[in-house]
Amino acid sequence: MILPKVTHISTPYTAEIRGYGELYEIESVRHVQRSIQKTPYRYLFTAPNIVHNGKFGMTAEGLVKIVTEYYGAKIHSQGFTDTPPWKSFRQSEVHEIHFIKQYLARVIFWFMVYFEKSNPVDSHMVYVIADTTKPIKAAPDIENTNYWKDEF
Repeated sequence: MILPKVTHISTPYTAEIRGYGELYEIESVRHVQRSIQKTPYRYLFTAPNIVHNGKFGMTAEGLVKIVTEYYGAKIHSQGFTDTPPWKSFRQSEVHEIHFIKQYLARVIFWFMVYFEKSNPVDSHMVYVIADTTKPIKAAPDIENTNYWKDEF
């Protein structure tokens, strides 16, 4: 079972940067975070969209089920995010991006996410924003989990 990445709604979303796709992912998820009212027990649950890649991740319904059953949370909103306008591909190695290029890319992506058209097929991630009855002490982290094996 894949557990979603859990982030408190007030904590800026982060991810390991392997390229420009992850920079876009960060800005896209942060756009969702900025649009939601912050409360002490509101969390953002994210997972890869299995409908998009067909290999690993969760469906929106699966993520809602885990959040309600495993965490006992009340759903505030749900949807899809991280829909870059370019064709994406998986990178198995990290490409170092100079900090000036990162800054410029983040500024450009900050504007691009406002025009993002998220849908179940093209979006890379599913998200659920939910209210819990108590704080989540240890949030599972899927950043460093490999869901695929590179074939040579």
